[in-house]
Amino acid sequence: MVRIRMSRLGRKHKPFFRINAIDLRTKRDGKVLENLGWYDPSAVADKQLELKSDRIKFWLSKGAQPSDTCADIFAKHNLIDAAEHAKVRDVRKQRRMAARAGKAEAEAAKADAPKA
Repeated sequence: MVRIRMSRLGRKHKPFFRINAIDLRTKRDGKVLENLGWYDPSAVADKQLELKSDRIKFWLSKGAQPSDTCADIFAKHNLIDAAEHAKVRDVRKQRRMAARAGKAEAEAAKADAPKA
């Protein structure tokens, strides 16, 4: 399976990211299938991002899954459906909150249990 995700470049406290199509099992800065653009969070707003939209759409049509951060960027630039992405993001957020609540309840029950 192919993921579209970022690999970090730059130096300490000055990040720079490349947006890549990469195999799911490859580590973050491992072998890249194709470079799809770049993102510089510390640059001026109009020179902060460059995307190869035709290649991104190609990889998405082949079944590539964007990471959460890349999906946010793609939704903002109308490369994926923003409303659908918002629903998926909300479902993930609710699952995380439910897991945290369950973990907190388990810890509270453990603390209330009498010690033998």
